Formats: sequence, structure tokens, C-alpha cells
Amino acid sequence: MRVVKCLYVAVRPTALERVAAARLLEDESPLLCQKFHTALRQSPQGFKYAAELEGFPVVHLEWVPVGQTAGALVFPPFVPRPGVGPDVLALLLNGLESPEELSALAKRFPLRADVWQEMLNAEKPVAFNVLFTVGRLREPATITIINAFANSFFSTLGTNEARDRAIGP
Repeated sequence: MRVVKCLYVAVRPTALERVAAARLLEDESPLLCQKFHTALRQSPQGFKYAAELEGFPVVHLEWVPVGQTAGALVFPPFVPRPGVGPDVLALLLNGLESPEELSALAKRFPLRADVWQEMLNAEKPVAFNVLFTVGRLREPATITIINAFANSFFSTLGTNEARDRAIGP
């Protein structure tokens, strides 16, 4: 059973803080997982991707691996503007990261100390999503892509499979 916990944190004050994430586009997820799994195998050094989901604008993203077991999905704004950073930064942590990998991740993607601490304290594996444009939380294509990519990434490491609690450890 695929298990990916997705947490969402807004970095700016917003009235949307208590808004639930959009529902996943279940029909799109299996094909996206396959595509992302192939892309991760073919380009372990990272890549840019344009995801096309029926009925939605193209969603651009970049995979930035940091070490062997962590990385970030970077979602630029739908409409690029000079001097504006990403809309969403999805940090993928599986719980196997070395101190060196965590340090490299912090250096590559500097975040406020409270956000970093919340991410470190989260149950792993986790797609820890830092929202710079909170409205993307309500956009189903973005939420589906994050989930599918996280499943694909964590499956390459074997950390997204849930143990059957009835069987034991």
C-alpha cells in the first residue's frame, strides 16, 4: 500500500491557512507515477518536467535531488515574473537522510528555523510542502503531481511501503 504523508505550510500570513488541500485526481496518479519513476531512473541528477493533466494548464516542475535520499520539487509560478521565487517547494524526506544530506538541503533551500524544525519533526516519509503561493493548495493538478512524484521517489528507496501492523515489525 502506498503511503505518503503530505504536509503543507504557508510561509506568509494568509486567510487560506485552514483550507484543505485539493482532492487528488485519482485517474491521473498511476500514469504520473510511472512517468516519474522512469524520469527518476533516467535522470538521477535532476530534471525539469512539464506535466500535462487533462483539463488543466501545463504544470512545470523541477526535481532537485540533494544526496541519495532527499530532494525537492520546485514549482515555478504559472506566470513567471522577474524576482519571484517558486509557488511551491516540496521537500521530500524519507527518514534515511544523513546529517550531511540534511545540511546540504538546508544550504540549498534556506527556510525559517521554525519551518525547518517542523519539517524535521514530521513523521517520515513526508512530502513537506512549503507554500509561497497558498492558492496552489487548492489546485488539484499540483496536489496530484506532488503525491505521484513523492510515491515514485519513495518507492525507489523502498520507504513508501506500509507495514501491515497486524503482522508486526
